Amino acid sequence: MGVLSLTVSCSEKGIKKTMQFEPTTLIYDACKLIREKFAMNDVNAHEYGLYRTDDNPTKALWMDNGRTFEHYLVRNKDEVEYKRKIRLLKVRMLDGAVKTISVDESQPVSQLMMTICNKIGISNYDEYSLVRDDILTQNGGEQNGSTWNLREKDNRSKSSDRGGGLYGTMRRNNEKKMEDLRKKLHTDEELPWLDHQKTLREQGISEEETLILRRKFFFSDSNVDSRDPVQLNLLYEQCRDGVLRGLHPVDKETALELGALYAHIKWGDFPHNNEKFHLDGRDCLPKEYAKSKENEKKVVMLWKELSGLAELDAKSKFVHLCRGLKTYGVTFFVVKEKLQGKNKLVPRLLGVNKESVMRVDEKTKEILKEWPLEQVRRWVPAAKCFTLDFGDYQDGYYSVQTTDGEKIAQLIQGYVDIILKKKRTQDHQGIEGDEGSTMLEDMVAPAKATLVAHGQIGSGQHAQDGLVAVRGVLRTPQGGQGYGINGAQYGAVSGEITSQELARAQRLRYQDMYQHPQRALIGTIEATIRAVEGAEVELEAEPQIDIPRFTDDISQNRWVEEQKAVNKENVNERLAAMGAATAQVVQWTAVEEYDDRVGSAIATIGSNLPDVSRNVRDLGMFMEREERGDLVQATRLLCGAFGDFLTAVNPEQNERRNKVFTAAGRVGEFSQQVINSMDPPSAHQQQFDDYLVQRAKNVATSTAQLVLCAKTISAECDESQVQERVIQSATKCAFATSQLVACARVVAPTIDNSACQQQLTTAATEVSQSVNNLLHDAESAVYERSSLTDIYEASRQVTNALDSLLEHAKCSPKTMTTRREEEEMYNEVLRRTNRMVVHQGPSEDLTREARKVVRHSQLLTEQFQHEAHQRPEHRDRLLDAAAKVAHATSEMILATEQAESQPRHVETEYALRTAAENLGKVTNETTKEQQEQHIMQRLEQAAKQTAFDATQTISAANSTKVGTPFLKMVWKKQQEHKRTETTEQLLVDDSHTILRIR
Repeated sequence: MGVLSLTVSCSEKGIKKTMQFEPTTLIYDACKLIREKFAMNDVNAHEYGLYRTDDNPTKALWMDNGRTFEHYLVRNKDEVEYKRKIRLLKVRMLDGAVKTISVDESQPVSQLMMTICNKIGISNYDEYSLVRDDILTQNGGEQNGSTWNLREKDNRSKSSDRGGGLYGTMRRNNEKKMEDLRKKLHTDEELPWLDHQKTLREQGISEEETLILRRKFFFSDSNVDSRDPVQLNLLYEQCRDGVLRGLHPVDKETALELGALYAHIKWGDFPHNNEKFHLDGRDCLPKEYAKSKENEKKVVMLWKELSGLAELDAKSKFVHLCRGLKTYGVTFFVVKEKLQGKNKLVPRLLGVNKESVMRVDEKTKEILKEWPLEQVRRWVPAAKCFTLDFGDYQDGYYSVQTTDGEKIAQLIQGYVDIILKKKRTQDHQGIEGDEGSTMLEDMVAPAKATLVAHGQIGSGQHAQDGLVAVRGVLRTPQGGQGYGINGAQYGAVSGEITSQELARAQRLRYQDMYQHPQRALIGTIEATIRAVEGAEVELEAEPQIDIPRFTDDISQNRWVEEQKAVNKENVNERLAAMGAATAQVVQWTAVEEYDDRVGSAIATIGSNLPDVSRNVRDLGMFMEREERGDLVQATRLLCGAFGDFLTAVNPEQNERRNKVFTAAGRVGEFSQQVINSMDPPSAHQQQFDDYLVQRAKNVATSTAQLVLCAKTISAECDESQVQERVIQSATKCAFATSQLVACARVVAPTIDNSACQQQLTTAATEVSQSVNNLLHDAESAVYERSSLTDIYEASRQVTNALDSLLEHAKCSPKTMTTRREEEEMYNEVLRRTNRMVVHQGPSEDLTREARKVVRHSQLLTEQFQHEAHQRPEHRDRLLDAAAKVAHATSEMILATEQAESQPRHVETEYALRTAAENLGKVTNETTKEQQEQHIMQRLEQAAKQTAFDATQTISAANSTKVGTPFLKMVWKKQQEHKRTETTEQLLVDDSHTILRIR
């Protein structure tokens, strides 16, 4: 092969020489020789490169240092230029601001986006792209209401001009209609996006040209709020343009609210002092609402209500409203599709977003059909059509006629790439969650199978070829011919196959990779799944109820009501037990270490669910046909939800935590449906349930703000280890909150049960501990305490949300032991008066305690009087009680004043103790009825708890008939311990009741 003679120039030095190179010379070595010849050894070699010139700027390109001249098919007498790769790129934001950024133009646009977004302050660079500003300006930009690429317009015109005669004229008319439709709909297909696989030079972008930064993929935009002002401003500008241009159909009320927010953002607070100020609806409303004077007045009224709202908060609210629009985040393309059963093409909108591909009506923007992205097997773009293949999800292909097939394919591919990238980031967390661990690859056998394993690469260390021994891989013995076809390897599903150089007739040794407790857990899960299947069978069986003979209808009705009440109570108790057990499984499977309590909780589900089916079946016998059908269907759905949950927590499935949380939420949803089918909830109960879940979501919202603050702190930290610690703490905090929300959904239907309340409290405690750990790590990551202001405020919001959730959980309308305020007051009076009677300390402490007693007794008197007006039937008794307590309180006040005037005087202290004893006696007499009622409520609660634990003991005993001796012993001890505690409490409350009655 001959030597290449190339003309090498350098405009910076004003030099042009002819140099000779071998075709196999690396570009890196050629650049080194050029620097020596041109005396440019003092420049930064990383900022310079070799540029192959061409008369057509789009064919000129930068040559990669790792390639050779022959790779680029360089010929003799070709011209190359040694020039600086760094250029200043002008990027215009959507609000008009222009930023000048230094970039390496030899890199493709995909790499430039990392640099550009990093300089601007955007982390998710893969969701943004650049649009050519000069082409928009040539076409009139947004002022003319169209921003599509002129080149594509020319291409479409040329394609429509082909052919003559009648058919050619019809084709041109159809193309003109499509172009008019594109201009009318203002779809994003008109935007001239840059190709991410090419460099700026390859796309003919000069140094004087300005590019526009826009969001192309709406994937993680739901996290954008006022704490990220850069992305919020970009997102606001795009949402505003989409609404005003009619890209998103908006109902009237939403349009008016958006118009008011836009006016507030653009002009600030409403100018009350300017009487001549007039708001033109065309400035802030879509065209369908802009001409109405009434709409302008309503916008002004809403605008006035926004006075004092910060600009960032207004933009955040504007974006939040836009997220609720049905076409938000959808990129539309105008296409033609064939009518079913007719040989006719009609216009249609093809939309793509982060979740699906959809057919949309071009006039109403109503979604006609939707295909999730996971159902799209492949897509094929062509010059004039685009085809989607859904594999087994749909018979046949879906094809449309369009010249934008390549654009649609790039958009779908972009969303798929982002989804896969996020999935890889979440799934491959390194060894024991170490996100910093590298990935080592090694070819393990002649068959083209690649083994991927985790490892750590230090400085100066590189991956090396070698033998890799990994569980589940049967490989060809070294030096042998192997056992598989063409040396292929086979992976074991749930074990490890070890192989040595054995003869073919010898047997392989199989080692189970699970430890004994894990095998026991898998066995328990499989047994419980069989119990779930048995529960579904029980629903279809005939009821087994022995109906006695009745002498009259009254006895029969009483017996029917008793049977219904017993079955309902049994269902509620078992649902509460399974809900608490489900919450336990959610929490105990959050750690990697095996917890033997998980098996017990899962066994609780398996022992109770068949009984629920039997009770539902028996209860349905006394219900109307329609009500019985609803109840049975809800129970069947509940069984399916438990089956999905058990599959999700099975170690063999290795499901992600989000799927476990979703499955647990479905258990809570269908448990609520079963309860509502038995007894329709009251408005108060429905409101309580909704508020409980909403308060759990409030915790999640507050935690999201906390995580954003932690993200900001970690970005400002210079030490990588401290930064990693903050990120890990924030991740744990987010997972703990997701766990809390899942537990809240599970236990919400039976939150009146103490076990369910305990699980909710435990989950809340986990969130609180993770927040404290995050604060501790954040404090060690900053040098100035002022940087912690936002994260401290966010942590307080989380604490307040947790307190609100736990307080609300204690106020269930079903709970009969809710203590009224007067009970709190009389108990406080009785406790403090007894404390005063036995007081032996300084007189100052005695008088201080007396003041507190007086305050509580006065409040008790006021409550008696208030209740007298609320309960007219007990008016006289309550007013008499209020008078007695008031009289005793007045005597207490006089004795207190005398003791304060004569401190350390024996007679005054004795008189004060006597007054306190008298006040306690009067309070005890006047509140006798309330005390008896309260003790009876506690007795009733203890009796219910005893029945509940006895039911669980029976269920456990029944389930252990087919269990192992170990399971029998564990269940027996646990349930006997619970029953003993509850029985003791019942005896104590019973003795109090007997004494009170006597």
